[in-house]
Amino acid sequence: MVLSMDRWVDKVAVVTNAGSRIGVAVAEKLIKEGLTVVGFVRKMEQVEQLTEKLFDKKENLNPEKIGTCYALKVDLNNEKDIARAFKWTKRKVGPIHVLVNNAGVHVRENAVEEGSPTSQKTLDVNVNSLCVATREAIKIMRSNDIDGHVVHVNTIVGHRVSISNAKEIYPATMQALAALTDSLRKELNSLEPQIKISSINPGCVDTPPFCLETQKSELLQHLTEENLLESEDIADAVVYVLSTPAHVQVN
Repeated sequence: MVLSMDRWVDKVAVVTNAGSRIGVAVAEKLIKEGLTVVGFVRKMEQVEQLTEKLFDKKENLNPEKIGTCYALKVDLNNEKDIARAFKWTKRKVGPIHVLVNNAGVHVRENAVEEGSPTSQKTLDVNVNSLCVATREAIKIMRSNDIDGHVVHVNTIVGHRVSISNAKEIYPATMQALAALTDSLRKELNSLEPQIKISSINPGCVDTPPFCLETQKSELLQHLTEENLLESEDIADAVVYVLSTPAHVQVN
């Protein structure tokens, strides 16, 4: 199997929560491979931070292959704002070929006993916003006859609940994402164009919320700090699944 990102050069990729460490790492990798990246960020200051960080590194990248980057402030709790962002992307940048759903929140609280508004926010961002973003991207891919690729950044918690978060709503949202991914893949497999669906399911990544000292102590009972995954590891996994041939789908 020959791995190549050539078919994505000059194509448009959307990365949600692009202001996070994983989001920046993914955006940087995709730009390095020649894609045009539209990063959805939560705060206006992240717009400048993202573009400055990526463009400052351009001199170290392959000038013949490098893509470009746009950053767009998007409220992922607002369906209309997500739809607006996709319409803007298609109109101003071009039709979307790749979507990386990287948005997610993890609030450590007892969902059943406390039931605070943050539990609803976790559901809204981790499940509902992902559904809306995926819907909008696939709508654009199908209307433009694009053999696109949607990548969900999930977590190992989406398949196995650990003791440390057994009472939280976070694992339920991640397992909902895993089921949604499988359902959507089965639906799209029978349709044209051929849109792939992949899910990246890392363990502990040295990024918020895992980088918080109060949580690291619990995690590092079984891990050393050197064993934690880095954001770049997740970005490499995204590039790997995108680089597979058109007839190969990494679930």
